[in-house]
Amino acid sequence: MTEKRSGVYSVPPGGTGLRRTAIFLGWLGGSLGTLLTGWLAGSLSILLAGSLSGLLAGSLSGLLPTLMSGWSDVLLVALISGWEFASRFGIGEFMPNSQIMTWAGESMCRDEVATQAICSNILFLIGGWNEDQHNATMMPAIFGHTPAGAAVRQFAHYGQSIAGKEFRRYDHGLLRNMIVYGNMRPPKYNLGNVKIPTFLHYSYNDPLSQVEDVYRLHEELGHGIKMLLPLPTFSHLDYMWGIDAKTVLYDRVINLMKSVGHG
Repeated sequence: MTEKRSGVYSVPPGGTGLRRTAIFLGWLGGSLGTLLTGWLAGSLSILLAGSLSGLLAGSLSGLLPTLMSGWSDVLLVALISGWEFASRFGIGEFMPNSQIMTWAGESMCRDEVATQAICSNILFLIGGWNEDQHNATMMPAIFGHTPAGAAVRQFAHYGQSIAGKEFRRYDHGLLRNMIVYGNMRPPKYNLGNVKIPTFLHYSYNDPLSQVEDVYRLHEELGHGIKMLLPLPTFSHLDYMWGIDAKTVLYDRVINLMKSVGHG
């Protein structure tokens, strides 16, 4: 499943059903959920975009070109090749949830265990370092549900966006692109089709969402509001598990939903 398929097929059935009864129907996305259903569905002008009253994005995975700007080109190419190789040979899921991760979280990441610091460092390596917002006591629960798996082809699509520095549909290769798109290159996503009120929450300490990408996303949308968090040191994972996530982000988002819903 590519990013486009995830965005198109994940939410619209529920969205079209809710549209008839809900006063406010918005899309609140974080990380991959922001990218897939918010930008992809909206840019493709599918029915969901017309059903939404507002789109509130936090922990953005914006347009992605600078996502791995600190990584070497060789490593980036290796990652992209690996994801595409796995996709072509029928390996469909990347890092699914497993009993091993649940066991590791419960036995190695709980309080008063010497290996708890290793678990913390794993999270910091993935989502950015911010000890002030890190609740180590939560880690058995976190690792009991995380990672939850994602399509390998989705990561391959991610890699294409990073390497090409553009936000396009999945690149199948020259010949297949001609069959699927009628062109040798995949078409760009038209973010100008997203016409609903949009709020982009971001921070300076999120390695998976570069500030340059947030600004570029805002420019390509042509509207929307960029909202720097009151604690700009928030990391990628703090949007979900940060100690002050409620006061820094969730309360603000609820108020925005109320204001758009009554607009």
